[in-house]
Amino acid sequence: MPDRTAPCFVDPRHGPSVTQLIYPESGLSTPVPVCAGCQASLGTGAQPRPRMLLHQGTWTNHWMAMGPAWIYLNGYWPGQPFVQQGFSHYQGFAAPPDGGTAGRDRPAGQA
Repeated sequence: MPDRTAPCFVDPRHGPSVTQLIYPESGLSTPVPVCAGCQASLGTGAQPRPRMLLHQGTWTNHWMAMGPAWIYLNGYWPGQPFVQQGFSHYQGFAAPPDGGTAGRDRPAGQA
């Protein structure tokens, strides 16, 4: 039986990842897990379409959906560096210090 790997970051419905690559559309500088199909697309310079979530009436990339994004990202990829980087980068919030979903800390100067 093959090793269990994290699901594809681009869209977890693609299935298990086969490698980690930079996914330019995410804006992250940390490699993310990608499936074989996304690896092939990125290898040709194409940008695979990401998983979208409906958040507050607007379709958005799954890693940018504020509160729901933390639950989604931490559920599929707990403890991964790109989760911490992405959440604080896009949302202006630090990830919960306990690694769970119990609240967020606002950066200094934000109400």
